[in-house]
Amino acid sequence: MPHGVGNRNDLVGRYLMDHRCGAVGAFDTTTSAAVCDRFGKYVVRSPRGTHTFLHGLALSERVQRAEGLLHCALWIQEMPADDDPWDALKRMLRGRADRHDARVVLGNPGLLLAGARRRWIQRAGLPHRLAGVELRCMVEQRPDPDSRITLADHDDRLGMPVARIDWRTSALEDATVRRAAELAVREFARLGYATPVLSDWARTGSTAPVRLTDWAHPTGTTRMSADSRHGVVDPGCRVHGVDNLYVAGSSVFPTNGHVNPTLTILALAVRLADALGTGSGTLRTPPARAS
Repeated sequence: MPHGVGNRNDLVGRYLMDHRCGAVGAFDTTTSAAVCDRFGKYVVRSPRGTHTFLHGLALSERVQRAEGLLHCALWIQEMPADDDPWDALKRMLRGRADRHDARVVLGNPGLLLAGARRRWIQRAGLPHRLAGVELRCMVEQRPDPDSRITLADHDDRLGMPVARIDWRTSALEDATVRRAAELAVREFARLGYATPVLSDWARTGSTAPVRLTDWAHPTGTTRMSADSRHGVVDPGCRVHGVDNLYVAGSSVFPTNGHVNPTLTILALAVRLADALGTGSGTLRTPPARAS
């Protein structure tokens, strides 16, 4: 294989994606309690324990199709203040507190009692003392074959080739974030909640640089496709042209959507393990992200 395993069509390392994420605006902390209660954290109890989750908003399929937008999620992120008693209490319970934390806890019994009531009776998030309330977003990336990983012409101190990363973003991602932010503001207002003030760069029509960073969700580079001309692995996660080589991870995603990839990675791994365990090496149904 002169071009490398699975690389006869020069696709290994291509379609590198990640989630771009950042704050698109901020709420006034003095008027945001109701919107935080409705769209903030909530608690679910189960036989396996108590878990805290966070509500989110997403573009509807109708809007995406009509306007040619990518997937995008938004959520409300509360930013605790330095003197937040709940964070201080957590540090005390973990043995990492100082005198300042002790003073903060002892000086705020009302907020702690209110938090206990919210958590165990109302099943809502804890009422932190806040330094700010942000509206944050995470956006899907448009698959781009020129966004890729290659090997540099020099080695690291262990003699291994150094990876060269050429991660590219697109104007469509920027437009999606701005439109999603605009629609979120409009929807909060329609529902009668306090609305966030958008950052200047996040406003529709802005030409300012988009302030989004990667979010530690690298995907792509061994893309899944039924046709070897468009991907490195088939819908069964097998590398095209190699009978006994499989890849199960976020690198096979044809697209990365707008949500955390962990559960999809686990589903692919479990599904592949089941197929290999039967000796068939064949997966019964293609995963939702297959192209």
